[in-house]
Amino acid sequence: MLLLDEDGFRKVLQTVVQETLESEMTEAIEAQKGERTAERVGCRSGYYER
Repeated sequence: MLLLDEDGFRKVLQTVVQETLESEMTEAIEAQKGERTAERVGCRSGYYER
């Protein structure tokens, strides 16, 4: 079984955490990754207009 293997569990956990963080970031900045909108209220990965 996939979850009985330590590496399998680690991969599943990593995927779940990454998807959760992506979802929270999208909700927080009100835009999808790479999306440019007037309603966008933030930046990902520390990028901003200079």
